[in-house]
Amino acid sequence: MILLSSLAKLPQSMSGTRGQEKLSYRGLLKFRKFVWTMVVDGLIQGAHASYYNYGVLL
Repeated sequence: MILLSSLAKLPQSMSGTRGQEKLSYRGLLKFRKFVWTMVVDGLIQGAHASYYNYGVLL
C-alpha cells in the first residue's frame, strides 16, 4: 500500500514549492485541536502503560 500510494501524483496545490516558514511549538500550542490530541494521546498511553505493568506483575 505504501508503494502504491507513493506512485500517486500529488494534487496541483501541493506540488508547488514552499517558502522557508519558521515553525515553533508555541504556534502549535495555539491550536486547541492539537492540544486536545496530545492530551488524549497521553491518557491513552498512560492507560496502556498501567495495564502493561499490571500484566507483567501477574
